[in-house]
Amino acid sequence: MRASAIGLAAMLLASGAAAAAASEKGLSFEDAIVLDGVSNEIDGVGAEHLYTGQHEAGWTWQRQALVHNGGRVYDVIDLSGPGGKTKSIYFDITDWFGKMP
Repeated sequence: MRASAIGLAAMLLASGAAAAAASEKGLSFEDAIVLDGVSNEIDGVGAEHLYTGQHEAGWTWQRQALVHNGGRVYDVIDLSGPGGKTKSIYFDITDWFGKMP
């Protein structure tokens, strides 16, 4: 019985983690993060750092790539995290790309 309860708890925890990961924004072009209120590149890059600092605590920027996809412009930020994990966060920067203050 105890083994069954532990197995059930592990499955529930895993399904909760999967649901949380599935709802995380910015993991693809289709679900890219749009930073409201940003009007130029200087503010935009700062806002990207602020966003990742708040939403990706414990993760470190490794690389930033400018990508054009489907007529839009994106910053794709590669992050490294706990235990050597890696992931990419997508920001849609179309509205402020190439604009200076």
